[in-house]
Amino acid sequence: MIDTMNLINTIERLGVSYHFEDEIEEKLQQYFHLNTNYHDDEAYDLYTVALHFRLFRQHGYPISTEIFGKWSDAKGKFKESIKSDAKGLLSLYEASYLRTRAETILDDVLAFTTATLKSMMPNLGSTLKKQVERALVQPLHFGIPRLEARSYIAVHEEEEVHKNETLIKFAKLDYNLLQMLYKEELRQVSRWDFGEICRLPEYMRPLYKAILEVYIQFEGELAKEGRSYASYYTIEGLKELARCYYEEAKWFLEGNLPTFEEYLKNGLITSTFGYLVPSCFMGIGFARKEDFEWLSKKPKILVAAFTIGCLVGDVGSYETEMERDQLAIGVESYIKDNGVTKEEAMAKFMELSTNAFLDTNEEMLRPTCYKSRDLLTFILNFERLTYVTYKDKEDGYTHSEKGLKPLIVATLIDAFEGKFKESLKSEAKGMLSLYEASYLRTRGETILDEALSFTTATLKSMVPNLGSPLKKQVEHAAQRGAPASLKLKELVRYYFEEAKWFLEGNLPSFEEYLKLGLITSTFGYLVPSSFMGRGSAQKEDFEWLSKKPKIFVAALTIGRLLDDVGSSEFEMERGQLAIGVESYMKENGVTKEEAMTKFIKLLTNAWTESNEEMLKPSCYKSWDLLTRILNFDRLTDVTYKNNEDGYTQPKGLKPHIIVLLVDAFEG
Repeated sequence: MIDTMNLINTIERLGVSYHFEDEIEEKLQQYFHLNTNYHDDEAYDLYTVALHFRLFRQHGYPISTEIFGKWSDAKGKFKESIKSDAKGLLSLYEASYLRTRAETILDDVLAFTTATLKSMMPNLGSTLKKQVERALVQPLHFGIPRLEARSYIAVHEEEEVHKNETLIKFAKLDYNLLQMLYKEELRQVSRWDFGEICRLPEYMRPLYKAILEVYIQFEGELAKEGRSYASYYTIEGLKELARCYYEEAKWFLEGNLPTFEEYLKNGLITSTFGYLVPSCFMGIGFARKEDFEWLSKKPKILVAAFTIGCLVGDVGSYETEMERDQLAIGVESYIKDNGVTKEEAMAKFMELSTNAFLDTNEEMLRPTCYKSRDLLTFILNFERLTYVTYKDKEDGYTHSEKGLKPLIVATLIDAFEGKFKESLKSEAKGMLSLYEASYLRTRGETILDEALSFTTATLKSMVPNLGSPLKKQVEHAAQRGAPASLKLKELVRYYFEEAKWFLEGNLPSFEEYLKLGLITSTFGYLVPSSFMGRGSAQKEDFEWLSKKPKIFVAALTIGRLLDDVGSSEFEMERGQLAIGVESYMKENGVTKEEAMTKFIKLLTNAWTESNEEMLKPSCYKSWDLLTRILNFDRLTDVTYKNNEDGYTQPKGLKPHIIVLLVDAFEG
């Protein structure tokens, strides 16, 4: 039992327990109903018993505080002898956050363990010291699960004993995969367009339009699942939120201070949880109509979430609001009603928030709750988010640079980097396979970037010592580079990067732009596609092309810069960034005309290089293939002749197409 519970704890803290939910639930149910002798069995030390208490409580099993009996005296106070057990105290500290209102012994435990761990910290070993430092700032139970998993992966990796290398690798891979999923979900967030909103003030129209479109889209999707009712409850939550925001705005604008009772009634709604929780339930396929009905009745756990969202937010944002000369309505109304100081008001708010957390803990226990634990956990996670955002009475939402930003970066951007073991270097066949596979990577897959550089360097060093067939394969792979079939994928990736610049209004450096723009000229895809249709084009011709010879780079340059010069006016008319021209202007402090002149000069140089490469004997390629590249240059020149965009405004191309495909000579 002890080993299994330790394994469950490790799996949960590494963030991979969702893969084993049924197995974990089966074991916890089995162990909870055992008559375990926690009091007399020496194997059950303080660390283990506190861990079991925390795990059972986290999963809703109402295990009694009596299991701590052998460490407490007749008055229920914990014995001084445990002060030397840092690991046990840390486990007990984390367990105390799962207490309910009636469990005063755990109130004492929290105070006792907090003070003792603080005094012990300077003398602790490195790994345990890090765990204690983090726990005192961020208790596990109040933490955002994905961020806690990231932190624990780093801690567990440093442990000298009880470290599970396989689980660590699995957790890192899982974290990175989920991160990619989150980013993909963010990219798929729709943009909306809606019709009649003419009766609204101009400044409100974009917001109202977007909100309406969201729910129209949701209703369509939910109807397919037979859950169209879900949007009704979310819309009702939004209406209630808007009404209470309006009331709060009146207090601000009129300078009126309501009674604390009036404020709290309104503030519980403007915590936004009455809208956000049903919105969250909309995206959960197993949330049924009765679950939304239950929510609409404002059950105890939801009211606890409202309270935490309101009061913890009030305490955290108080200083920010005062700096802005705003009314910090919650705190100031309590001060006025009760004749207390700011510090006393904040202490009261934290007391009320703590009680709300204890109510949540109680509601999460079985059989108190009849709801799915998954749904209850969603509510708990909103409370955790509030705690993390306004931790230590700081406004991490308004001051997001040091508050929320690092957490968002950790969740959505920073992946765990994988290093390949040196032992792989002796396996040439496997290295070759990994090398080929690495070309199928996408942006953000840093482990495959690492794989490419690692395998490239290693295979080059191995070539002299390889046997004949494998040696030829490695030499061929090293010369070939990225397969021609991946050129389209590369183009799409670069188009996506360019689209981000447009959508975010970001202007890259000219060097960044040109590196990407040479690919989005499309010639890197079109030229090899053209070669595919030529029976005379052999494998070595494609390999030559993949190395980007001088004539090909000249074509990429012509394709990119002629397009930029020709389309810049049209892009500016559409309110778009003419990224190439504008990035050059910004970086070099020149006018548009000077930037255009520079582009023309670069184009002229590219044409000159193309001409030079067409001369014999400098070129060893088939004249026919070189001419194909040259013809792409010519096509670009015709399309954007006289600095005009003949592609977007086809008055340029249309006559040429008619001449080629329609108008024949009359005979």
